[in-house]
This record gives sequence, structure tokens and C-alpha cells, in this order.
Amino acid sequence: MDRDVEQKVPTLQDSARILPESSIPQVGVIPFRRVLAQPEFCLISARPSRQWLFPKGHLDQRYGPQGTAIAEALEEAGVCGRLWEDALPPVTFEKNGRWYQLTMWLLEVEQLLPDWKESLERTRIWVSGASSFELLDRPYWKQLMTEACRRLSEFAEVDREDPPVPAKLKRKR
Repeated sequence: MDRDVEQKVPTLQDSARILPESSIPQVGVIPFRRVLAQPEFCLISARPSRQWLFPKGHLDQRYGPQGTAIAEALEEAGVCGRLWEDALPPVTFEKNGRWYQLTMWLLEVEQLLPDWKESLERTRIWVSGASSFELLDRPYWKQLMTEACRRLSEFAEVDREDPPVPAKLKRKR
């Protein structure tokens, strides 16, 4: 078994014992696009294991959470777009004896780069929500996808308009 594999998702009791100072903050995005009014999600392959996941990485204080998430999307998946304002509820997981707290945002993809920083190391695929549940093997990825699909379905029921954009990311005119 690969030693670099996440081991378990904590229970509520585990989460209560983990102090925020002891968990390592990570951030990322769930990239999506609409095809015939249905969302498709961008998955990338993990480097050592080739398992499917979403772009994520360690929080870089210089860029802040949202800036780091956008940078990870560009570096790992070669996607650019609009970051939805509200983060998904954070998830906590253990990997190699360390605890991580992962915060993710929905990213509506507006541009796909043909070549990007990690394009030789990762594969990028687009799949339906149902297919993503089959391909993602970690419980926390499925938990995040459930919330992402819920938010996207709520958004689809409202009049179609642009998703909310954080004020600090809006372009000044």
C-alpha cells in the first residue's frame, strides 16, 4: 500500500480533539463548467499514486486562502475562472500521521490552458458529477462533492446570473 495515502476521515470526536493550531491548512478548488446546463467537474491525477483529486495545496500566507486556491488551480490543472465567494465547509483528514484542514471553493472555469506548470506530471479530465463520485476514492472528496453539487443545484434553481465574486477579486473599472 502506498505510504503517501490519506488514511482516514476523522469522526466528530476526532475533529473536536484537533486544535486548529495542530492541523495543517490546505486550500483548493473544485473546478466546474456547464455543458448543456449540466455541470462537469475537472479532476486531476495525483503525482505519486495517479488517483483522482481536485487541485489543492498548502496555504501560502502571501496570497491568502483564495489567492492560494486560484494559484493551485492554475499550477496543477491549468484552469482559470471565477472563484465563488463562499467556501465549502472545511474537511479534516489525516495523512502520514499529520492532520490537515482543507478548505475548498467552487471555481467556474472560463479558460483552459493547453500547457501549464504541472501539465507533464498530471492528467486533467472532465467528468459528470456522478462519474466524479466513482473516481474520487477518499471520503472527504465525496463529502466536498456532495456539498458542491448541492450548491450548484440550488444555483440552477434561481434565475441564472453570475456567481458571487469576492470584492477583493473584482476588477476595478
